[in-house]
Amino acid sequence: MRGGYRPGSGRKKGTTNAQTEEERQIREMLSLKTKAKAKLFNDLLAKIRGGNSITIGEKKMMDILAVELAAEIDRDETPKVESAPENLEPLAYMLRVMNDPNEDKDLRARMAVSAAPYIHVRKGEGIGKKEDKNDRAKVAASGKFAPGKPPISLVK
Repeated sequence: MRGGYRPGSGRKKGTTNAQTEEERQIREMLSLKTKAKAKLFNDLLAKIRGGNSITIGEKKMMDILAVELAAEIDRDETPKVESAPENLEPLAYMLRVMNDPNEDKDLRARMAVSAAPYIHVRKGEGIGKKEDKNDRAKVAASGKFAPGKPPISLVK
């Protein structure tokens, strides 16, 4: 018996990866370049406009293609503003590189690690519980609950 509870159930001999035709098409589509993806997307749209129905696999392919093509268009349309690093403050430069999707991932990660101490306060640093309590007490005592003036002393 090859597996499962009934004879004939389970994977057939010689099959290592049960890959459907739709999965194969999707993998093939993902490996295409931008122009080929756009052509495939337009072909599917023409098929729909012609009144023909599309399969679920083609619908999945269209969804994935739409997302990828939109991302590629956004990436292509984003203007590359090259400003010299010496014109920016170090923190502004690190944040610009960190938020730039066109930069290398490792470089972006290093910039994020380097910029973190300047943006986020560590747990032990900054205002503690006692200082916070005193600040809130001063704020509360300055308004409606401020102490009154002392009585006028007539004796000199």
